[in-house]
Amino acid sequence: QNVARQVGVGAGLPYSVPAYTVGMVCGSGMKSVIEAGRAILAGDADIVVCGGTENMSAAP
Repeated sequence: QNVARQVGVGAGLPYSVPAYTVGMVCGSGMKSVIEAGRAILAGDADIVVCGGTENMSAAP
């Protein structure tokens, strides 16, 4: 499941708002902040909501 989509829908955003998940073992939150900044600087977005979740306790 797309965690970003689930969070957006749970926050009340419509399905028409794009969402994608950054899938990295570590550093997903930092990578999402970097990607959000790049999207704004490039003019691809005016507003970006980003964040990260980690669940390393379940990793083998």
